[in-house]
Amino acid sequence: MSSSVNQQAERCRIHCREVLAQLSPSVGWVPEISAVPGKDEFAVLREQFAEQRPQCSFEVCCEDARRAVAAFLLAVSWSGEDSVSGWLPALLLRSPPSAQSDIRMIAGLAASVPRLTVAVDHFRHVELLVRAAESIGKTISVLVAVDTGERLMGVHPGPDCESLSRAVAKQRCLSLRGIFASVEGGATVAPERGNSCVRTFELARSCVESLRLRGLQAGEVVLGIASEDLRAAAELVDRCMVVGGPFLGAGWESSGRLAGAAGAGVFDARVISRPALEYCVIAAGSRSGLITSETEVIWPLGAVISGWNAHHARLQLADESLDLRIGSEVWLKNFHKHT
Repeated sequence: MSSSVNQQAERCRIHCREVLAQLSPSVGWVPEISAVPGKDEFAVLREQFAEQRPQCSFEVCCEDARRAVAAFLLAVSWSGEDSVSGWLPALLLRSPPSAQSDIRMIAGLAASVPRLTVAVDHFRHVELLVRAAESIGKTISVLVAVDTGERLMGVHPGPDCESLSRAVAKQRCLSLRGIFASVEGGATVAPERGNSCVRTFELARSCVESLRLRGLQAGEVVLGIASEDLRAAAELVDRCMVVGGPFLGAGWESSGRLAGAAGAGVFDARVISRPALEYCVIAAGSRSGLITSETEVIWPLGAVISGWNAHHARLQLADESLDLRIGSEVWLKNFHKHT
């Protein structure tokens, strides 16, 4: 084993211990795979959970189906097994399906993992999940994402949340797991993060309780957090799950499909939500393209980023970009701006 591999595995071990040590025993942690994990890192992660959270089921998160498929194809190759089902009991996808091409990927993941959970915030996402689940005859768990004020992902708490939750609950092949609320963010989040995790938890819990009063069983509160929020998550004492705090890996490789066509530094994103005529929400399509303050839309014309976090952005739309719909592709580029 090379020294670099040893170092990566040890950094992963230290990170896992730090996260699990600062979280309350009532708070579960779902680490996010933001890079393709090495075999030794994944072994360390499972080992730490077995030691420090033996009462919890081991679950990991990927941003979307494409990242998950890439990670697990690699993982299967180094594990020597036919699938990931033997060593990964549960997988959570933070971003919903948005196009027909996602159906087969999600169906494949659902068939390979004992429990697949997907966060959704639109009826179109539910329709695509139903097609994926029915194609393999298996149930997919669903988290309904609620908007915490960023207008990046999520339905409004209240009637909108209830309507989407009922749409999920009506489907025999879907299981309503709970409410997902994200506290991560970029420029759209106030600088005083403080107890943002606690405030977001209270919002999500109120949604769960409201649904329960209306006869809908959505028992779990799941919070999406950024790495810098892990310390704030230590203030949580009630039962919930936190998703985030990525660990190291070998890194994602871009397909280069857009780079050749539109220039170096270009990466793709896809529309995952269209809440209003004048704006939409996109999710970045590859690890090599993180959305930052230096990211701009290069296609279609008329779209401007008005809010973002690492993987999602809100686009203000005009002109040609008004034709965007859920599943449409958007091209982004990170420009290095000098002052």
